[in-house]
Amino acid sequence: MSHFSAAEWYEHVSQTGSSDTNCLIESHLREGCSECRMLLEFWKEIIKIARREPNYHPPESAVQSVKEAFQPQERWRWFPQIAQLAKLLFDSLQSPVPVAVRGSTISSRQLLLEAKPFVIDLRIEQEAIRRQTRVIGQVLNAEEPARNVADVDIFLLDGERLLARTSVNGSGEFQLEFKDQEGLQLFVDIRDRKVVEILLPGSLTSGLGKAAGAE
Repeated sequence: MSHFSAAEWYEHVSQTGSSDTNCLIESHLREGCSECRMLLEFWKEIIKIARREPNYHPPESAVQSVKEAFQPQERWRWFPQIAQLAKLLFDSLQSPVPVAVRGSTISSRQLLLEAKPFVIDLRIEQEAIRRQTRVIGQVLNAEEPARNVADVDIFLLDGERLLARTSVNGSGEFQLEFKDQEGLQLFVDIRDRKVVEILLPGSLTSGLGKAAGAE
C-alpha cells in the first residue's frame, strides 16, 4: 500500500508540492521503503513523458484516418440544420446563349457561388435524351487562392436520402452524375470548417431557390 497519494507523488516529482510534504517523502525514502522507491521511479517516468508530449506531432495522414474512423456514418442527416446557404455570384442563365449551341442535345449552365471564404464554381450539364444531369465543380478558398482546399466531401441529397457522394481531388475538383429530379440539394462538407448548401435547379432554365438567393 502506498504511503502517499498520487497527487503528493506528482507534486513531489514535478517540484510543485509543499516543502513539508517534500521533506516527509524524502525522509521516508531514506528509510529504505522499496515500494515507495518503485513509485518514485514510476512518477519520474510519467513526468518525463508528459513533458515530451507537447513536442509530439503525429503525421497528418494518421490524424485524418482517425477523424474518418470516428465520423458518423450518416452525418449528412445533420447538414440541413448546420449548413450555410451559398450566395449566388454569377449565373450564365442571365447571359444570352450562343446561337450555335441552342439546338444541342446537351445544355449547360455555369454558376459561381460563395460561402466566405470559399467559392464554389459549378458547371451543370443536362442531357435531354437520357434525362441525366452532370455536375462538375471546384471548391476554392478566396483568401488563399494559391492553396488547394483539401478534405472536402460532396453529398447529393433528396431530403434525407443520399443519392450520391464523392470527394474533391487535389485541385478541389469533383464530379457527380444523376437522374434529373426536382428539389435536390448539394452539400459541400469542408471538414473542420463549414458545410455549404446549394439547392440545385430542376432544369437549366429554372431558378436556384433560397440557396442562391441567400444574403
